[in-house]
Amino acid sequence: MNFLPENLDDVQEPKAAPTGTYRLQITAAEMGESGERSKHPGSPLIRVTIGFPDEPDYLTFRHYISLPFEGDENAGFKLLMLKRFLTMFDIPYTPDVEALVLAMPGSESNADVKLGEPNDDGAVYNSLQVPRMRNEPVTSGGRRRK
Repeated sequence: MNFLPENLDDVQEPKAAPTGTYRLQITAAEMGESGERSKHPGSPLIRVTIGFPDEPDYLTFRHYISLPFEGDENAGFKLLMLKRFLTMFDIPYTPDVEALVLAMPGSESNADVKLGEPNDDGAVYNSLQVPRMRNEPVTSGGRRRK
């Protein structure tokens, strides 16, 4: 038997979360490629969908993890960002990207989320703030040491 509420007036569109710290959960992860407007179109990436399990009225949002490609001059930085993300969600590393993607859904973390500025259509979205790892060397300019 189906259940529908008596009143649809209380049903609201989900909204972006205010900037803050939340319990987050990866609800989906998949391999993808960067778009045609990218500096390197067709480059590999992992597209992650993140939700707020304690806040059902907030929109899920996407986080993109760029992966290195052959001849990539930014490979080290991309691997560092992947390492930070995996550490944040306590996901064990494997060089098998497909296995890595399969391991992501269901992983949780308490993390900082930022509310972005409205786009041309007036919509606002959240973005994940991926922190440095503990004991990660930092230079005086705030950048990682090589």
